Amino acid sequence: MKCPLHGERFSTTHFHVYVPAWLREKQPFTLLQKSTQYQKAWAAGFPAHLWPAELVTAGGKDMLRLKDGTILEAQ
Repeated sequence: MKCPLHGERFSTTHFHVYVPAWLREKQPFTLLQKSTQYQKAWAAGFPAHLWPAELVTAGGKDMLRLKDGTILEAQ
């Protein structure tokens, strides 16, 4: 993901949107160990009121349905 102000926000080449339930429970604690800038960037990219997404299949493709009903193609 590119931030218009900071450029590349995450240095990893592979970033997985799906997070298993056991890791979601642990994630708030993990985020507190990160920098304030990282926490703000995470909150901007993945608003808590929309995640976690539900995995659905439509037309033979895996899709992610956010809590507000938005459908995204899972790649």
